Amino acid sequence: MKPLPFRSVPAATHRWRTDGLACPTVTADAARAVGVAGPGRLTESTDLSAAGNTITCLWAPAGRAESVTLSLDTSTSQAAADIAWQTRSALLREAVPGVGEQAFTGVLGNEIQVLVRSGNATLNVTVVAKPDDPEGLSSLRAAAPAIAGAMLGSLIPA
Repeated sequence: MKPLPFRSVPAATHRWRTDGLACPTVTADAARAVGVAGPGRLTESTDLSAAGNTITCLWAPAGRAESVTLSLDTSTSQAAADIAWQTRSALLREAVPGVGEQAFTGVLGNEIQVLVRSGNATLNVTVVAKPDDPEGLSSLRAAAPAIAGAMLGSLIPA
């Protein structure tokens, strides 16, 4: 197995609020097309005001998907956000152009993951396709970057 390459961190072009995080309502056409549109349900939240915050949101059942999960991490420190990005994105190798400052995707079994960096925020979107549905997996894989981009649009500037 090849060693993982060192990934450079793009310059932060945004600064997002770290308090008052809420699950977005996804309205993107790509989300509607696969049955993932609507409000997310908060399943977990940490409020570490001095360091940043994390929320986890769930959409389920979700049309062709069994579920869609968003884990949104924000950091009050850009340096901490940069280190977290390098660590979390290291295993994903397929770049997703046009989403955030940098984004990567990958598939493991019936799970599609899209990891997006935008300033001091990292969005980890996981779309779980129904088992034994290769057409569903294919359509969800095509829609996942647009869904992640729509979720990115819910962040509030600092």
